[in-house]
Amino acid sequence: MPKDIEKTHPYETKQVIKKICETLTLSMRVNHGFTSNKFQDICRRKAIKTNQNYCYPFQYSKNKIYKYSDEAIEYITSVYIEENKNQKK
Repeated sequence: MPKDIEKTHPYETKQVIKKICETLTLSMRVNHGFTSNKFQDICRRKAIKTNQNYCYPFQYSKNKIYKYSDEAIEYITSVYIEENKNQKK
């Protein structure tokens, strides 16, 4: 378990999606089509929420709030780019 979760996992879901969209816009330079549904799909298929290097759940009231690391942003972005390349072939 990381020593300081707030430093290692500083991003909530909306922030992660925004950062991924910004990265994709810079790298792909076209309408990348990344949405929160794509984000959730990749998280589910790649088990992001069970990997503490990428995601850390906080219990808040009755809900869990997931906080993500920079590594998660990089990984999800790379997965999306790779899958997008394969779809265009």
